[in-house]
Amino acid sequence: MQIINDSFFAPFYIFIKAKRKLSDEALLQALDLKAYHLVTEEEEREMEHFDKRYLFITEDTQWTHLMDDFCYTLWHLENLSEKLATLSQRYDIFCCSVGNVDDSFDFIYYKNGKVVRDYVVEDLQYNGGVVVKNEGTPLPGESAALQIPDRYAKVLALAQLIGVHPKHQLQDIRCYGTKEFSTSKTGL
Repeated sequence: MQIINDSFFAPFYIFIKAKRKLSDEALLQALDLKAYHLVTEEEEREMEHFDKRYLFITEDTQWTHLMDDFCYTLWHLENLSEKLATLSQRYDIFCCSVGNVDDSFDFIYYKNGKVVRDYVVEDLQYNGGVVVKNEGTPLPGESAALQIPDRYAKVLALAQLIGVHPKHQLQDIRCYGTKEFSTSKTGL
């Protein structure tokens, strides 16, 4: 787990405007992530490999922050858009991600069960990228945020435009892992 520039370092973020009314368990169930359990301190200390399946949850006063592992487990979750659309009937949802081995990034904003903004840039060659999706009304301040060179800072600045406060403290972040997360003492 790493905090960089006051924000948790993750490749994919889901922010849910639940105003602290959505428990971790309810969120995991809504996304069909029932196999995840709260990771013990011992497991967390041994969490040195990026090939484990885990996710992180914290919140600010308005938004629950769900952050992915570097295998993009959440990002690849089956039927994620449908699950988020269903959940967005009750809560606003803002998702953003950055490419693993490139400068691509995207964000999507759900309100009232519908996508109101969807923006995707593919940048496989690190040359500025190409907008491959640009749907919905731009967020107020979006054009300035899109000028930020660092892709992580860019997507988190976009989240801030709608009121997300992505300032994180490690002690406030809860780690969840799957049963396969359990570490082996056999030297693997």
